[in-house]
Amino acid sequence: MHKTLLVSKYTAIKQLISSQIRRTASIYAGRRKINYIDCENIHLYKGRNANKVFYITPLALKLSKSNNIKALKLAHEIEVLLSASLGNMFLVHVTPAALIHVVLSDECIATWLTNLTSLGDEEKGEGDICSTLSDSCAPELLSSSPALFTAQYIHGRCCSLLRLAEQEKLIKLNEITCNSISWLNDHQKLRCDRQATHRLISELIQMVDWIYCDRSDKVVNWEKAVVSLIDAFEAFWSNCRIWGEVKSISPELARMRIGLILATRAVLKLFLSDKLGIIAPQSM
Repeated sequence: MHKTLLVSKYTAIKQLISSQIRRTASIYAGRRKINYIDCENIHLYKGRNANKVFYITPLALKLSKSNNIKALKLAHEIEVLLSASLGNMFLVHVTPAALIHVVLSDECIATWLTNLTSLGDEEKGEGDICSTLSDSCAPELLSSSPALFTAQYIHGRCCSLLRLAEQEKLIKLNEITCNSISWLNDHQKLRCDRQATHRLISELIQMVDWIYCDRSDKVVNWEKAVVSLIDAFEAFWSNCRIWGEVKSISPELARMRIGLILATRAVLKLFLSDKLGIIAPQSM
C-alpha cells in the first residue's frame, strides 16, 4: 500500500518536499556508509513547466562528487527511497543528467488548494477596521508601491467576487469544507481546462514557497514576486469565465474557478498582512 503524506495546511510544498529529501539523504548515506553533506546545502528549486508543478534537486550530483560514485546510479537509488517517503501524492523520477524531479500529482495539488481555501473568513473582523477604502480609511494603509497597491486592489477585488459568488449561490464562504469545491473530475484529474488555470495554480504555490521558505542569504524581490502572481490572476480572470453559461452548464467548473479566487485571496492576505504587515482590504 502506498503511503499518503500529509500536505499540511500551514506548510509550503517546498518545505514539505525539502524535509523529506533531507530525511531520505540521511537514511541513504547511513545505509551506504558514505559521507553525508550538510542538510542545509541540499538545493531544491521549482521547475518551469506550463502543465505541471515539479521541483528539482541536484542531491545525487552533490553526493557523487564527495563520494566518487556515479551520479546516475546514486540518483536512481535515492529515487526509490524518496518515492517511498513521499508516497503516492508525488511522482519521483530521474533525468539523464542525474537530476531528481519531484512532480506533484493532481491529488496533491487538490489537497493543497483545499487546505489553502479552508483558511476561511479570518478577516471578518478586519472589515470593521477598513471594509472599504473610502474617506473613512486612513490613506497610510495603502501602499505607495505600485506593485503592492495593485496586490491590495486584487485582494479587494477577490473579496468582491467571492461575495458575488455567494449571492449567486455558487458557494457559502462561511461553510468551506473539504467537499465544498470539487477540484478533481471523475478521472481524478484537476478541472483545468485552460492554460491560465495551470499558471495561476503554479504561481500560488510559488508565492507560498517564498513566503515560508525564503532564506536570509537569498533576498526575495517581493514586488517582482507579487507582480507574477497578479499577472497570472489577470490572465486567469480574462480567460476563465464563471457566470452565465459556465455556471448553468458546468457548475462544478464554476465553483472550481471560484475556489481559485478564494485561494488567490488567501495567498495575497498571507503576503500583505502576515509577511509585509500591511492592510489586505476587503474592497476598493
